[in-house]
Amino acid sequence: GIVIYKQVYFELVNHGKASALSMARYTSGLIDGDVVREVMNTRKRDENYWSLVEKMATVEQRTDTKLAYIVGKVDNDYLYIASTEDTDETAFEKVNREYLEETKKAFEKDEYCTEKVEHSKYGTLLTASKEIKASDGSIIAILQIDFDVSNIINSANNILYIILACGFFLVAILIITILIITKNIMKGINGITNKLAELVSNSGDLTQRLEVKSNDEVGRISEKFNEMLVFIQTIIKDISAVTGSIKDSSTTLFQSTSEATG
Repeated sequence: GIVIYKQVYFELVNHGKASALSMARYTSGLIDGDVVREVMNTRKRDENYWSLVEKMATVEQRTDTKLAYIVGKVDNDYLYIASTEDTDETAFEKVNREYLEETKKAFEKDEYCTEKVEHSKYGTLLTASKEIKASDGSIIAILQIDFDVSNIINSANNILYIILACGFFLVAILIITILIITKNIMKGINGITNKLAELVSNSGDLTQRLEVKSNDEVGRISEKFNEMLVFIQTIIKDISAVTGSIKDSSTTLFQSTSEATG
């Protein structure tokens, strides 16, 4: 069950990555690289800046994109050039240290998507990136989106719950089966114990037999026990016969001796 869940989870996350990358490609196609360059040079929240925010916001409103933003490299620093989460404090700020390594990886590739699903205040997300190029073909910045994959993860979790439920059900069946088997074994053992007790209490009545009809180990033990009783009973009969013969011989000898001395 765990192996199946991991495989399903892996495939669903890959589907989420593909969707996130597709959305990043689409959004980056709406962005004018020359405008991005101008905003990076001026670092002002002017008409060009707001045009970038508006285009990203349109995509965000119509898709499962939770946040869209443009990241540029300026003087060896990675800065948020424009973001749909715009405030005076966030404009042109440095990329958060916790996201810096992933941002550097994104700058090394034409397109990139994070490997792990992130659970943040925005939701359950995968971050996809796509290069933004100017009209001369030079790479200006990268477009990043935080894509909501909560539905995909919820589907994987539902599968996990089903697997766990089936597992608990099978364990319950196994426990019940073990209890039934144990009960039957103990019943047979108790039957043997009771018969032994009866033999003792009835001064060794060897005519009694165990009545266990199962084909398991207890049944075979009972069968051998009955055979042992028959064997002992035969020995006792033979001893009894020999004892009777000795008694008769002794009586005859006694009578003969009495006649001889009389």
